[in-house]
Amino acid sequence: MSLTWHIVKKDLRALKWPLGFWVLVIVAKLGIGAMLLNADGTEGVNWFLKMDILARMLAGFEFVSFLLTAALIHGDPLVGTTAFWMTRPISGARLLRAKLCWLGLVFGLLPVLVTLPWWLGCGYGPHEIAWAAAETAAIHAAVVLLGLMWSPVVQGYGRFLMWTIVTLFAVPTLVGSIIQGLNHLLQSQGPSDPVMAARMTLGGGIAVAAILGAMIHQYLTLRTRRSITLLAGSAGLIVLVGVAWPWALNIDARVKTWLRQRAAGEWPAAAAPADLKFSSFRYAEVSGPGGRNGTAGKLRLDWDVEGLDIRRPVSGGTWAQLLQSYDGECSLRWPDGNVEPVQARARSGTGSRMDFIGPLPANLEQAQDLAAGHFTTQVDLMPAVAERFANEVPACTLTAHLRLMQFESVTPVSPTSGAYHATGSTSERIAHAEKTGEELEIVFIRRAASLGVDYLGGGVLAPPGPIIRYHLANKERRLVGMYQQIDHRETRIGTVGISWQTLAYRASNRPRAARPTLEAINALNDAELVAVTYREVARFSQEIRSDALQVRRVDPIPDHRP
Repeated sequence: MSLTWHIVKKDLRALKWPLGFWVLVIVAKLGIGAMLLNADGTEGVNWFLKMDILARMLAGFEFVSFLLTAALIHGDPLVGTTAFWMTRPISGARLLRAKLCWLGLVFGLLPVLVTLPWWLGCGYGPHEIAWAAAETAAIHAAVVLLGLMWSPVVQGYGRFLMWTIVTLFAVPTLVGSIIQGLNHLLQSQGPSDPVMAARMTLGGGIAVAAILGAMIHQYLTLRTRRSITLLAGSAGLIVLVGVAWPWALNIDARVKTWLRQRAAGEWPAAAAPADLKFSSFRYAEVSGPGGRNGTAGKLRLDWDVEGLDIRRPVSGGTWAQLLQSYDGECSLRWPDGNVEPVQARARSGTGSRMDFIGPLPANLEQAQDLAAGHFTTQVDLMPAVAERFANEVPACTLTAHLRLMQFESVTPVSPTSGAYHATGSTSERIAHAEKTGEELEIVFIRRAASLGVDYLGGGVLAPPGPIIRYHLANKERRLVGMYQQIDHRETRIGTVGISWQTLAYRASNRPRAARPTLEAINALNDAELVAVTYREVARFSQEIRSDALQVRRVDPIPDHRP
């Protein structure tokens, strides 16, 4: 065992400068994230975009681990008979163990340790750190596997790069060309999406097994031709599976189901308050395929919620409750009995559209109209599903994920105070405020956990803690100035999502394009910024069903791009 660690330390010394550069790239990327979170807001959106581009470039440089893997293997070459290690009492199995230990320590453990202070500084708990560490290790493992594909069986970096690039381009191109040719010859639409997902999953599994198998075989036997034959045969098998595999294994659906079950405790089905009444879909709009995004279709579902407690005066008339909607699940049942699961995304809708700091509206009809929460859910449709709506009307079941929030407080906030609020991995900060004419422009910087596992699961997890909404209130004029978004940018650094949002607040109802007036400027000067805080009362899932959707067809927006 001591000889194995001696080899590991020898490789660390040999590659210390490239490794130092690699670690420095990771630290620099995280440093940019810290700069974004601590910006004073005067830098402007262009600065944010430049930092985002720089962070993406540094993240790309992290993939130098692909070349470091090849350098590690070529440090003790397996091709030829003149390698130095062959003249020493070192077996191929021992050398393999040493290389695997080196790869695990450097590309598995080291990036997690380097990023750990960033996660802790961003409020990650043990659960979030575990998922973030697994995601980081998985990304680097994929890059390492790419570096191990040809490096054990070829000499020199030139051949290694050439054969790696050829393989990466040749196999997908060959599979796509054969499928396209068969579809044209047979005049068919090709395999279904679940079948394609199964082919990709099986192809990836075969690739991983082939790379590891060829590497182990080469280290244990030094039979280069056999190892190359194993890789070439596996590439042919991947092509065959990609073209001819006929069964849908529903692997992606099973993974998403497991991930949603992981979050099921956050959305219990029996936790919905009894006084909330959920209506069926008022109507559904279908667009696509076509439009700006190519061939994807869209299904828009509109539904209502009644029973929110908004009439009871609280702290001078602020609405008592609001309902927040998050991404959920949706399924379409066609007349032939086929069930099509689709991804549902919460697009808009809250139980209260605005917060009244003054008295409630005297017009009860207006209050009743505001009492009904109007929600919109958007569903992405594959082209074949979108086209099917032209001739058939399915039944629809939507599982909506909701948070009921209760009013807690109204707090005056100085725009120049840099008000900050953090709950776990989420935070919000007023970075900068500036009066321009009759507008108060405020820059908010926010952060939240952005884990890949949540995206795979359909984004069903909701951030904990309260909801804070900022409004410009002029009590003398009995007016709450609403805001208009000027700009909103987002980036993702080390599994942490960082957003930069600029909002313009007005204390008058005049159009924004109109010239400023003295009255509007005085209204702004007399107003104060307030933070309205809501605490979470319940989170639950609610099924909304319709035996037959009332569909309105909407033509897609034509795509005029060249």
